[in-house]
Amino acid sequence: MKIHRIRAHEFGKLNGELDLAPGMTVIHGENEAGKSTWLQAIFAGLCGRRRGRGANTLEEREFERQYKPWSGGQWRATVKFELDDGRRIEIQQRDLDTKESVAQDADTGRSVGDEIIHSGSIDGSRFLGLNRQVMPSTLVIGQGDIQRLRQKSEKKGDEASALK
Repeated sequence: MKIHRIRAHEFGKLNGELDLAPGMTVIHGENEAGKSTWLQAIFAGLCGRRRGRGANTLEEREFERQYKPWSGGQWRATVKFELDDGRRIEIQQRDLDTKESVAQDADTGRSVGDEIIHSGSIDGSRFLGLNRQVMPSTLVIGQGDIQRLRQKSEKKGDEASALK
């Protein structure tokens, strides 16, 4: 899957579009510039929100607290991406509050939403055989993750040196 574009509308502090470069994209900027918010908008646009029974989980409530618009406006995210089979897909999370969404083939306009329903709503990670619960660990390598890997690597190097 290659993600090409994300549109965020009243998603936290965001209100705009981000075009992703071919290959790997690094989102960088000053603290509080919106880097983490863009990552969450990509995730929300791609995977949507659970429409299952019962109250929202603590994690879901925290997500709302951080990214839902304070203005009461409509909270939306749209992601355009390409699958390995060449299909270009657009998923519109038209209202992340009510969980209204559509998914369509960007070339033909044909609905593909029925192919990717999970927990009652459209979840684009289903195209990869995943779901919205496991997708974050495959979508992003965070700064903290890189630092932990580096520390583990350095520790293993120190341990190997001590064995000599």
